Amino acid sequence: MKILSLDSTDKKVSVSLMENKKVLAEFFLNSELKCGQTLAPLVNSVLNNFDFSVKDIDFLAASIGPGSFTSIRIGVSLINGMALALQKKCIGISSLLALAYNCLDDNKILCSCIHAREDEIYCGIFESKLGIINRISEDKAIKISELTNIIKNFKSDITLIGSGTEFCYNELADYPFDFKIGNEKHTAAFNVGLATFDFLENSEAVEYLEPNYIKLSKAEREFKEKLQ
Repeated sequence: MKILSLDSTDKKVSVSLMENKKVLAEFFLNSELKCGQTLAPLVNSVLNNFDFSVKDIDFLAASIGPGSFTSIRIGVSLINGMALALQKKCIGISSLLALAYNCLDDNKILCSCIHAREDEIYCGIFESKLGIINRISEDKAIKISELTNIIKNFKSDITLIGSGTEFCYNELADYPFDFKIGNEKHTAAFNVGLATFDFLENSEAVEYLEPNYIKLSKAEREFKEKLQ
């Protein structure tokens, strides 16, 4: 089974092509260029290095958020467009779940975190055990003060991973509990691909992906406030 996966939830854009959990190609770009300028060329670069047709790809996958609203829309729209043109089905993977796959081989409690804005983070709690990632809590947007209560509920150490770890570490440094910082070992697109293979063992792909922003954009919040 061949899966093309991508991640565009932040400035680090990545694309991966995998066959039966083996990486065939992987492109990564950490650039100040906008996602709309880089993502489609990266997909083309990956596909142009193989002699098989793009039609031979079985499934398309993308991280659907949370993260940068605009970048998520671009990534999801690209996958939806490809799925429609190629008549393929697609899979949406939480960007927080994808982060947890960096610690797939470790037995630990994980808090995937992405800095949202100001004193908020997007977070999801997972357990990595015997090469399997299990979800403990749903993805949510919370205040950093709420994260302290979450960490206190776990008797074992908790590992923070993701682009929000530095923010969390600085804010939580004075609190009397133990937590560690995990390493992002792989590109997000690779992790999306791994998560997709696991997803397909128990669930079915869909024809169209919807972004999962977790919360309203600033413009939507301001518009909603005006209506109240």
